[in-house]
Amino acid sequence: MQCPKCGGRAYVYATKPAGTLKQRYRQCRICGHRFSTWEEIEDRELRGYESSKKAPAPDLFETANTSKAS
Repeated sequence: MQCPKCGGRAYVYATKPAGTLKQRYRQCRICGHRFSTWEEIEDRELRGYESSKKAPAPDLFETANTSKAS
């Protein structure tokens, strides 16, 4: 998040929940200006991803040991 005063990066130093909202207190890393933001939490469906059924990768140590044994 950018500081409204100087445009520098700000970090969160405190968070206060307020129902479905969260009030975050932020401070600029450059000028030290403190400000607060309000964030609303969205209720979204989570996406499910199917895992790909690939063949397992060959064990590199096993192939190196078998070639040395010959």
